Amino acid sequence: MSYINMEYDKIDLIEAKAAKLLDDFRSDSDHAVYTNALYFIIALFIVAIGLIYVFEGFDHLIFSLALLSLIPYKLMVGSTTEYAHSLSMFDSVEYPDRREYTVAKLKYLKSLIGIKLSRIKALRIVYMCCFPVLLYILSRLFIERPVELSTELIYGAMALLLGGVFWYFFFQKDIQDLEMDQEEIKSIINSILL
Repeated sequence: MSYINMEYDKIDLIEAKAAKLLDDFRSDSDHAVYTNALYFIIALFIVAIGLIYVFEGFDHLIFSLALLSLIPYKLMVGSTTEYAHSLSMFDSVEYPDRREYTVAKLKYLKSLIGIKLSRIKALRIVYMCCFPVLLYILSRLFIERPVELSTELIYGAMALLLGGVFWYFFFQKDIQDLEMDQEEIKSIINSILL
């Protein structure tokens, strides 16, 4: 009998923690921050593309191919959002016991973390693709031309290092934290199911 009470106490604690995490997640304003960061880089990029078109001509519109990085953004965020939506009805389903309800709530919480994780990973891809090209475009607009090919290659390499590599590491800590949160929830689910 005491084992059953211990099991319910454990589930009560896990369920209370999951409810608090869900409330925290729903009130989190990071969604707006990441969305605004995406709009910011896209707006800057489009302005830079427009300027290079005006000052240097049609030939440089090839730089706009960096905007193709929005495709993985849409695919990654869209698929995780659909998955989370499919789990969002956990409150409206009848479960045979509290354990299964708690597991469903935890799976939903894990999927919400997955949305945030995919949004950051996809944003990192956009920044890693668009920012170096943006830097290169700005160098073409503001640095005296013509320059030698070796100097042009140095500008390109610097843009890639400053833009691409920087953003990879800039988002890395947030990604690692969210991956650890997902792993923690996964281990809690496994401990409940055992």
